[in-house]
Amino acid sequence: MTKAVATETLLREQAISIIAKGGFEGFSMNKLAKASNLSVAAIYIYYKNKEELLNRLFNYVQTDFSICMLSGFSADASFGVGLWTLWENYVKFAIANPSHFMFFDLFRNSHLVNSLDIEVSPFNQAVEQFARNAINKKEIKGMEPELFWSLAFGPLNALIRFHLDKENVYTHEMFEITKENLKRLFEMILTGFQRKK
Repeated sequence: MTKAVATETLLREQAISIIAKGGFEGFSMNKLAKASNLSVAAIYIYYKNKEELLNRLFNYVQTDFSICMLSGFSADASFGVGLWTLWENYVKFAIANPSHFMFFDLFRNSHLVNSLDIEVSPFNQAVEQFARNAINKKEIKGMEPELFWSLAFGPLNALIRFHLDKENVYTHEMFEITKENLKRLFEMILTGFQRKK
């Protein structure tokens, strides 16, 4: 690994870590420089401004996320099998890369995601096709895309956050995702997708 590649990797991981812990409000080029033991001027060798840095970080994490999420997944799978594969992959990604997961989640839910420099995700395209296939096969009821995404991944996202926080903010009890509680939540979500007979 060249020095330039090593420095860019360091900057990327430090920036992701800072944002994952403190959000975008807690992030600045000065803070990144200090955490990386570099000058602010050195950062501008790699990124022309903060916006470019954030967009490139998101594209990098989104690429890794897509690769992980689409592992073993087929848009032609039955709905239950396909969604369960996505859920298992999602949990695997979040637990293996908690800072990346938190950064990705923050970015996706911010105004920054509308930048023209954000790449189209193969994951989004594959899941949209998967949903259309399931509706066409009459495996699930038709619904607006926003409802589909919210139902398919919103509850899982919340469960992962409980796992990463380690302590439930409501009960103050320790929480960990297990195959059993993941499957229980999954069965409830499947019920929400089912067509009325």
